[in-house]
Amino acid sequence: MPTKAMRWLALILPLLVLAGGIVRGERAIRSGETWRFEVGGYDPRDLLRGRYLRFRIVEQWGEPYDYGQTSPAAECACLERTDERSPPTLHAASCTFARAECDHFVVRADLQSIDRFYIPEDQAQDLERRLQEAAARNTARAVIVINPNGTPILVDLEVDGAPLSESRSR
Repeated sequence: MPTKAMRWLALILPLLVLAGGIVRGERAIRSGETWRFEVGGYDPRDLLRGRYLRFRIVEQWGEPYDYGQTSPAAECACLERTDERSPPTLHAASCTFARAECDHFVVRADLQSIDRFYIPEDQAQDLERRLQEAAARNTARAVIVINPNGTPILVDLEVDGAPLSESRSR
């Protein structure tokens, strides 16, 4: 028969694991740097997985940085920022080169896997319309934090410079 301490541990352990996951995620976001990427077309519905806006990150490529070592299919990309609100230019690089030589870099496969942003059902039509119109005007941005390991984390979507998360909380 379980002891009283074992019962408490069984109750508290899942909460500690959940809290640890939240702290880990927040730490990853706070330790990274924020970048804004242009957002392209999307498909807004998947009835099996709930309601979300689907989009693709538009990658703007410059010349590769470690010449002769990579191609545009390189596993990492060095990031070059022109200003805070503009999308960065990506430069193909191996991850070894990018970690050593680039100020900021991203793992390409992880960046390309960011393609959906969950939204409340009651605001879905309005947010879909706003994102579609902004994408047509090239004013839709994905706000992504890239942590020191090159892993991107989607934080928000912006439409005409205003975060969609503000629209969702109204």
